[in-house]
Amino acid sequence: MKISDKLGKEFINKLRDENFRNFKNQLNKAQETTLEEFQNRTKNPNIDPELQKNRDSKMEFLIGLNSAQSVQLEKLVLSIIDNTNYLMLREAEESQTDNHGIGITFDGISTREFSQELLSGTLFGEYFSWLESHSELGKFEH
Repeated sequence: MKISDKLGKEFINKLRDENFRNFKNQLNKAQETTLEEFQNRTKNPNIDPELQKNRDSKMEFLIGLNSAQSVQLEKLVLSIIDNTNYLMLREAEESQTDNHGIGITFDGISTREFSQELLSGTLFGEYFSWLESHSELGKFEH
């Protein structure tokens, strides 16, 4: 397997699919809980009160979503993940020419060294084919 394919697989698995699975697990946990059950649970006294308040607020929001709203939120979150990944890859690509900004090294090799392997010619262009090849979540979410 080419290094660019290995990078793509790792990039998609860690920064897209795993990230989205973490969100989906929170959403599923909320959807399986009623607001009353959530409010009656025992709170951890070791958590900073402001942090706890923020966590509670998020959970109450997720619990209150109906199924259509949950689907739209999933699309929004996946869109944010995809756009963030795309922009990060674009920044890394643009940084290759001026040496200022974000660079990516994978298995000890700079992306500059294997950029000729990229079918699209750019890291950010490769993101779309990486999604098709490696993501369990499907295509780029607009």
